[in-house]
Amino acid sequence: MNLISKIVLIVLSIGFTACEPIEKVGPSICAGEKFILQKEDVKLFRVSSDSIEKISEGDIIQLDTSGLKIQADFGHDLFWELKITNGSFEKNYSGKDSSISIFWYGQPDKFDGTNLSMPEGDITVDLKIVCQDVISQKIKIKGKQKFKGIDSSFGMLIRDFDKNGVKPVMSDEYIIFDGQIDWSTLNIKDSNKVEYTNIEPSPSGNNYISLEAYQESLSWYFGVFELNIKSFFDSLPNVLPEDMYLNFFVKRTLEIPNIPANLGIKTVDGNMMLYNEEINWDGWKLISVSFAEFEDTKTSGRLSDLTGVEWFVLNLGAFPMQSSSTGICYDMFLITVDKPLFE
Repeated sequence: MNLISKIVLIVLSIGFTACEPIEKVGPSICAGEKFILQKEDVKLFRVSSDSIEKISEGDIIQLDTSGLKIQADFGHDLFWELKITNGSFEKNYSGKDSSISIFWYGQPDKFDGTNLSMPEGDITVDLKIVCQDVISQKIKIKGKQKFKGIDSSFGMLIRDFDKNGVKPVMSDEYIIFDGQIDWSTLNIKDSNKVEYTNIEPSPSGNNYISLEAYQESLSWYFGVFELNIKSFFDSLPNVLPEDMYLNFFVKRTLEIPNIPANLGIKTVDGNMMLYNEEINWDGWKLISVSFAEFEDTKTSGRLSDLTGVEWFVLNLGAFPMQSSSTGICYDMFLITVDKPLFE
């Protein structure tokens, strides 16, 4: 064989190799002919604080007391997409995993400013894995989500002032057993006020906490309220601070500036970590903040480890300038894992 013939054969060989379909020369993203996802492979469960029950199409999830768990095993890592929708609102999940176990408590992707869960009615649960048809199932939801008894892999409700959460209030009126406030000694004694009220409630509904205090001179500080949550916090997944979120509603009660949402956590070694945001809006606002945004009050360092969290703190103060008064309302302190309550 002469040199020219050899060159032609080499070129042809390279050409045939280059034309080989990519799925034949690289790892396939499809499940393969031996695995076909069936409807019975996608299991739905009704979950509450004390029970888990497999459900069928058409069954009801009562959001006031329960949520939905979606479970499926693919056998090996596959790209998947899950959509929960009523046609108007939807919640989307996706990833690449060998199995899924998702807890859903009624929330759509986006918060509309009013509703924490989708409206009552029919819900479609669609699961699609790459290269296969969508598996679709229908259920019904009723009620409104209160996030009580949620699975720890989803998060933890600290308190909502309606006797729900791991540290629930004991009454419809504030009592010292719900947690004692350490007021500033500079406050005008009779001005200190803490009460539960339902006048113009947050989207969480019903009662919320309202706090007020006044001083004769300008100040940064009016008091602090602490709840010990260590035993409950330890039950949450051990994830990085940036993967754990605090969600809460807040509004100011006084028509004055310089009122901040100033929340914190205190560690077992006594370090105080605070999150601070000036309230420059009217009415209720839902804030979702990752624990990685909490700063040490002494060093300004960010929280890097959640294992030492012991106390949950409401710090009553003034920001960005000093003030002679403060008035603030909070509702629904909810911790969520991996992502905020809404995108």
